[in-house]
Amino acid sequence: MPFDLNWEKEVYSKKKQINEYPFEWVVASTKNYIKNYKDKKVIEMGSGTGNNILFFDKLGFKEIVGVEGSKSAVKIANKRFIKRKNVQIILDDFLNSNYPKNYYDLCVDRGSITHNNKKDILKIINNVNYFLKPGGYFFTSLFSIDHYAYSRKKFFFKKEIDSKKGVITSFFSEKEIKKYFKKFKFVSIVCEKKYEIKKKNKKNCWWYLILKK
Repeated sequence: MPFDLNWEKEVYSKKKQINEYPFEWVVASTKNYIKNYKDKKVIEMGSGTGNNILFFDKLGFKEIVGVEGSKSAVKIANKRFIKRKNVQIILDDFLNSNYPKNYYDLCVDRGSITHNNKKDILKIINNVNYFLKPGGYFFTSLFSIDHYAYSRKKFFFKKEIDSKKGVITSFFSEKEIKKYFKKFKFVSIVCEKKYEIKKKNKKNCWWYLILKK
């Protein structure tokens, strides 16, 4: 299915999730696994308003591409990088595969790909495998079936974005993780589970994957 327009209508057009700082996991993973930034090309799937892109730019990546389906998010991001020749923010759907083969050194997905149905997620993973260089890294985070919002019938994430409509969301078991990403080498598989002591029924559970082509 194409890009879920509720991200535009319910989130970015209403100025929700306008993150100012890069995500800690993205920072730590990039620092741990990527070297010689000035020679590297990075693409982020679901770049939002550009908080992680700012981090990649400060590190000095040779080429930085952000792929985002929300017009409002792209507009905000482009204002941040209007004078940066090494940064390109693209309004596009993850399912499109108009990217050069074996081109990027790193693909980053911080909780964006997981907001698709599983049939499309497999296509997106194949696209990433196509445009990553041999030996390139793929950092991706997805919801675990242990997350409190998981439902076998309803894959919509409503409360987190304060929306009645919600956005489509897919949750994964360990078996599915290994199946869907079988074309890649697993460098690290982490399942993070967090909850407040007073709200144990609201576990926030994510998969954090470091993959290598």
